Amino acid sequence: MTPDTTLLQADVAAREAALDIERSFIVQAPAGSGKTELLIQRYLKLLAAVTAPEEILAITFTRKAAAEMQVRVLQALEAAAEGVEPEAEHERITARAARAALHHDRELGWNLAENPKRMRIQTLDSLNGSIARSVPLTSAGGAADTAIVANAEMRALYREAANLTLDQLTERNEFRDATREVLTHVDNNARLYTGYLSRMLATRDQWLPFIGIGQLDARGAGELRDHLEQGLVVAVQRHLDVLRDVFPRHEAAGLLELGQYAARNLATAGKADHPVAALADADMPPGASAGDVPAWFGLADMLLTADGSPRKRLTKNQGFPAGDDGQKAELATILEGLQNQAGFVDYLHGVRSLPPPAYNDEQWRVLLALFQLLPLAVMELKRLFAERNIADHIEIALTASAALGTADNPG
Repeated sequence: MTPDTTLLQADVAAREAALDIERSFIVQAPAGSGKTELLIQRYLKLLAAVTAPEEILAITFTRKAAAEMQVRVLQALEAAAEGVEPEAEHERITARAARAALHHDRELGWNLAENPKRMRIQTLDSLNGSIARSVPLTSAGGAADTAIVANAEMRALYREAANLTLDQLTERNEFRDATREVLTHVDNNARLYTGYLSRMLATRDQWLPFIGIGQLDARGAGELRDHLEQGLVVAVQRHLDVLRDVFPRHEAAGLLELGQYAARNLATAGKADHPVAALADADMPPGASAGDVPAWFGLADMLLTADGSPRKRLTKNQGFPAGDDGQKAELATILEGLQNQAGFVDYLHGVRSLPPPAYNDEQWRVLLALFQLLPLAVMELKRLFAERNIADHIEIALTASAALGTADNPG
């Protein structure tokens, strides 16, 4: 059995398994592989098993995708009603599921062809909105008549909420100290301060679960710091893992020798702090830990320009002075080959943007101040929402989440 045949059989088995409606699945596959059709097949299988189509919820990210899926389900039911028998195997699977769904439709009198709105195929935002609107007006966060605001207007509202936190400078409380700390960090640039906070408000669903109301004791702050720094380490390692995978192994020995050559020349020139100097002892490709970042950074500086394209000329600034023994020509050949290795070049350039794996004490002090200010900015934003009877999609999602409750205390 060839590798291709084995993969094909595994693919077929996975698709068949995913149509078992008694089990749950996560399906991961590249674009164009038929994920949408698989979802439609599963939806049709479910239609044949429920007492009402509203029991099934299919969620997409865009209205276009939701509309397309609904149309394709209706087309499958229509083809089943007309007795169409397709030739392709994957289409026959859809046809069989559609025939069973249609039979169930007729038995229970749904008449989905005439009542397609009974199929709950909708976007995530639409689902959140329906849940949020079901919250009683007397409850906190009720959103029965709330209007969803467009992005441009919402950005202005974020800035307004961020600006309102500056009022704390006239108060005598912990918020005043936090505001001063953050302002000092941005050199008292109020516009920059407002920009930071407004951008954070636009992603508040991502960080609110971690900082809560912003009042952290020493233990809580330490645990949060460990958690966030672990996230930095993971982000660095994931990037370097991919970089190692796309590293041109056939050029490794030559690159490392040239890196050592350049590092020695820079050290002789009194530039031991130059990024390329980190390659002085590199006798194998760098690894994927945070401690390997300097070596990757050195390779990036030796091979790439500031904008991330392969260098076309080498000078003493990269450790290649005039009068060498062919090292420039050797590296020039390697650089020419990099023109066709966009993946490696992009990830190598990306090393320059990787975050440090840990915060220094000053950075952490500013972050703690932000953690105090951000919940305050959220409160100001909520007040603006209430005054104007508007909200953004994030607020609707947060309201829906609160309405659903937790596994231990469902809403």
